[in-house]
Amino acid sequence: MKKNFYYLSLLLGLVLGMTMFTACGGDDDDNGGGASGTYSESSVIGVWEGPVHIKGQNVHSGGKIDYIDEDIPANEFERVEVKADHTYIGYTQKKGSYVTDETGTWKLEGNKFIVTDDHETKVLTIVRLNNNTFVYTSDVIDYNIEGAYMEFTLRKVQ
Repeated sequence: MKKNFYYLSLLLGLVLGMTMFTACGGDDDDNGGGASGTYSESSVIGVWEGPVHIKGQNVHSGGKIDYIDEDIPANEFERVEVKADHTYIGYTQKKGSYVTDETGTWKLEGNKFIVTDDHETKVLTIVRLNNNTFVYTSDVIDYNIEGAYMEFTLRKVQ
């Protein structure tokens, strides 16, 4: 009897020990991606607010570069509503309320989120996208400085 109890205890110990090395799946609900990944269109649809955080190189006229990594106050947030019909509406804050600032179309090509309005087309590179966070980079094109970029973090509000 003691021998059976010993083997049962040993077996139970091995099973419990093995479960300690089993990892649970991530909880960030990432919709694919990474530098060369693709994302589903449904993952970008919704209302996004921010930037809640911004980092990178801010280039001023005259070529002066500031390196920033900071949270943005809520009274400076903007919103963008990305719709299933491939249109979007951009909003800015005026006296505490959001007002329409721009409208345009969007498309998704791999890890590139491409938005076009009446004036220009912007290609944004998706760094991370999940159910509540949208992080993208934007090249600083105006000054043609190699390696200059900005990374923006948005949060989903609807």
